[in-house]
Amino acid sequence: VTNTPLQALVTLNDPVYLEAAQQLAATMHSRATTPARQLAEGYRRLTLRPIPDQHLSTLLKVYQNALTTYRRHPAQADSLLRYGPAKTPERAALLVAANVLLNMDSVLTKE
Repeated sequence: VTNTPLQALVTLNDPVYLEAAQQLAATMHSRATTPARQLAEGYRRLTLRPIPDQHLSTLLKVYQNALTTYRRHPAQADSLLRYGPAKTPERAALLVAANVLLNMDSVLTKE
Protein backbone atom coordinates (compact mmCIF):
# COMPACT_ATOMS: atom_id res chain seq x y z
CA VAL A 1 0.00 0.00 0.00
CA THR A 2 1.29 3.47 -0.88
CA ASN A 3 -0.15 6.95 -0.54
CA THR A 4 -0.25 7.61 -4.27
CA PRO A 5 0.96 5.86 -7.43
CA LEU A 6 3.23 8.82 -8.13
CA GLN A 7 4.90 8.42 -4.74
CA ALA A 8 5.67 4.79 -5.50
CA LEU A 9 6.96 5.64 -8.97
CA VAL A 10 9.36 8.21 -7.56
CA THR A 11 10.66 6.19 -4.62
CA LEU A 12 10.94 2.87 -6.43
CA ASN A 13 13.28 4.46 -8.98
CA ASP A 14 15.14 6.96 -6.80
CA PRO A 15 18.91 6.22 -6.68
CA VAL A 16 19.03 6.90 -2.94
CA TYR A 17 16.24 4.39 -2.32
CA LEU A 18 17.99 1.83 -4.50
CA GLU A 19 21.21 2.27 -2.54
CA ALA A 20 19.29 2.01 0.75
CA ALA A 21 17.54 -1.11 -0.56
CA GLN A 22 20.89 -2.65 -1.44
CA GLN A 23 22.18 -2.01 2.08
CA LEU A 24 18.98 -3.42 3.58
CA ALA A 25 19.28 -6.48 1.33
CA ALA A 26 22.88 -6.99 2.48
CA THR A 27 21.77 -6.86 6.11
CA MET A 28 18.87 -9.22 5.43
CA HIS A 29 21.24 -11.62 3.67
CA SER A 30 23.74 -11.58 6.54
CA ARG A 31 21.10 -12.18 9.22
CA ALA A 32 19.16 -15.09 7.69
CA THR A 33 19.75 -18.03 5.36
CA THR A 34 16.54 -18.47 3.37
CA PRO A 35 14.65 -15.90 1.30
CA ALA A 36 11.59 -16.19 3.55
CA ARG A 37 13.64 -15.53 6.68
CA GLN A 38 15.55 -12.73 4.97
CA LEU A 39 12.32 -11.01 3.98
CA ALA A 40 10.86 -11.50 7.45
CA GLU A 41 14.01 -9.95 8.93
CA GLY A 42 13.78 -6.93 6.63
CA TYR A 43 10.12 -6.41 7.48
CA ARG A 44 10.82 -6.70 11.19
CA ARG A 45 13.69 -4.21 11.00
CA LEU A 46 11.55 -1.63 9.21
CA THR A 47 8.25 -2.01 11.06
CA LEU A 48 9.32 -3.52 14.39
CA ARG A 49 6.61 -6.14 13.94
CA PRO A 50 6.56 -9.72 12.65
CA ILE A 51 5.56 -10.05 9.02
CA PRO A 52 1.98 -11.17 8.31
CA ASP A 53 1.75 -14.35 6.22
CA GLN A 54 0.00 -12.52 3.36
CA HIS A 55 2.79 -9.93 3.14
CA LEU A 56 5.46 -12.62 3.24
CA SER A 57 3.71 -14.52 0.45
CA THR A 58 3.56 -11.40 -1.71
CA LEU A 59 7.20 -10.53 -1.06
CA LEU A 60 8.30 -14.08 -1.85
CA LYS A 61 6.52 -13.80 -5.22
CA VAL A 62 8.31 -10.51 -5.91
CA TYR A 63 11.60 -12.15 -4.96
CA GLN A 64 11.00 -15.26 -7.12
CA ASN A 65 9.92 -13.21 -10.16
CA ALA A 66 12.99 -11.00 -9.87
CA LEU A 67 15.24 -14.03 -9.36
CA THR A 68 13.89 -15.66 -12.51
CA THR A 69 14.51 -12.48 -14.48
CA TYR A 70 18.06 -11.97 -13.18
CA ARG A 71 19.01 -15.58 -13.75
CA ARG A 72 17.94 -15.18 -17.39
CA HIS A 73 19.63 -11.78 -17.72
CA PRO A 74 22.63 -11.62 -15.35
CA ALA A 75 23.86 -8.35 -16.88
CA GLN A 76 20.74 -6.66 -15.50
CA ALA A 77 21.67 -7.87 -12.02
CA ASP A 78 25.15 -6.43 -12.46
CA SER A 79 23.78 -3.03 -13.47
CA LEU A 80 21.35 -2.99 -10.53
CA LEU A 81 23.97 -3.94 -7.94
CA ARG A 82 26.26 -0.96 -8.21
CA TYR A 83 27.77 -1.19 -4.73
CA GLY A 84 29.41 -4.17 -3.09
CA PRO A 85 31.21 -7.22 -4.40
CA ALA A 86 28.38 -9.79 -4.50
CA LYS A 87 26.67 -9.33 -7.87
CA THR A 88 24.48 -12.41 -8.04
CA PRO A 89 20.91 -12.91 -9.24
CA GLU A 90 19.93 -13.80 -5.66
CA ARG A 91 21.31 -10.52 -4.30
CA ALA A 92 19.61 -8.53 -7.07
CA ALA A 93 16.28 -10.23 -6.34
CA LEU A 94 16.68 -9.53 -2.64
CA LEU A 95 17.39 -5.88 -3.47
CA VAL A 96 14.14 -5.67 -5.45
CA ALA A 97 12.20 -7.13 -2.52
CA ALA A 98 13.99 -4.79 -0.08
CA ASN A 99 13.02 -1.86 -2.29
CA VAL A 100 9.38 -2.95 -2.06
CA LEU A 101 9.72 -3.10 1.73
CA LEU A 102 11.16 0.41 1.85
CA ASN A 103 8.26 1.69 -0.22
CA MET A 104 5.46 0.34 1.94
CA ASP A 105 3.15 3.02 3.31
CA SER A 106 3.75 1.70 6.82
CA VAL A 107 7.47 2.45 6.38
CA LEU A 108 7.18 5.80 4.58
CA THR A 109 4.37 7.27 6.69
CA LYS A 110 4.42 7.16 10.46
CA GLU A 111 1.04 7.78 12.09
